[in-house]
Amino acid sequence: MLLEKNTLKRRKQGRETLQSLEEYDNEFHPKEEEEFSLTLSRHLSNFIDVIAKDERKKVKEEIEERDDILNGQQKLALLKVELAITVDAMKPFVQSTYQLEGDGSLYLQAYQIVRKLEAEMRNLHFPNCSAVIRNIANGNIALQRQSEAYAMACIQPAYDYFASKFLNNGDQLQPAVEIFKAGRLFNPTKIAEIQPTAAILSDQLRKVPFLNNDACIDGLQRELPTYIAAATDVNPDINVLTWWEIHEQEIPNWAKACKKILLIQPSSAASVRVSSLLENSFRDNQACAMEDYIETSIMLQYNQR
Repeated sequence: MLLEKNTLKRRKQGRETLQSLEEYDNEFHPKEEEEFSLTLSRHLSNFIDVIAKDERKKVKEEIEERDDILNGQQKLALLKVELAITVDAMKPFVQSTYQLEGDGSLYLQAYQIVRKLEAEMRNLHFPNCSAVIRNIANGNIALQRQSEAYAMACIQPAYDYFASKFLNNGDQLQPAVEIFKAGRLFNPTKIAEIQPTAAILSDQLRKVPFLNNDACIDGLQRELPTYIAAATDVNPDINVLTWWEIHEQEIPNWAKACKKILLIQPSSAASVRVSSLLENSFRDNQACAMEDYIETSIMLQYNQR
């Protein structure tokens, strides 16, 4: 009922706007005058009116196009389905993007987030869209199935794009996904869950370029049993950085590799924030500031100290 009232209100406003524009246009009748010149105030005024008339024409066309959609029941129904499926299907992607643009040890979470999105795509849970379709179909099973197929057709290109980039051995981002997959091994809660063998460890960590050397892999394989034992029954809510600080002496090779691995970020958001801090804190008149002063200032601000 509220939607219908709002729709009627918008239609009335549109009609009133069109009427006002038409009345204004009818009042404008350019007269034959001497040679046109923008230096004459009356010519300049007419020139502005011509431009304004063109803009009013565009507004009228937009209003008419909108009214055409709102007045056509089939088009309006399809629009409702499109909006509902967009909200349902894209919400997990938006939430994941916000999460990956945060701070902290995001490298350890990135692979799990990608896999969660894959699961969301398979789950096909669209509560808003289902409610809209049921309301439109009103018991008509054939119309309901048709609307459901249309909804899936709307989002399928987005799903296909994601799969081609991140899943199914995508040729562009799949190598990066494999690197983030290796990052799970540096999460004490995950290492206890995965329980990798030395062979699996080598296979996954060699996907990370700066870990792909025999000496590094050998040291990590040698300390793997100690690492798994230390991570057994670890609290899932533990701060990963704190855990590594506590166990640094116990598994030094893993701790050393972890310090490097945590520098990898799944997005450029962190570096952009640093650039913004630098730009806002040091202007052109401070271009000669000492490097250690700049570094200390930015680090304190970034870490909110």
